[in-house]
Amino acid sequence: MVVLTVGYWIFTVIGIITTIYTATLCGIIIKKYIL
Repeated sequence: MVVLTVGYWIFTVIGIITTIYTATLCGIIIKKYIL
């Protein structure tokens, strides 16, 4: 149970980081095209 919980948390954190990174990258690209 503990191992599954830890694995789930790691997976969630990685997913959040990836989402933020992708959103930031897209924002930078959009700003470059607009400006």
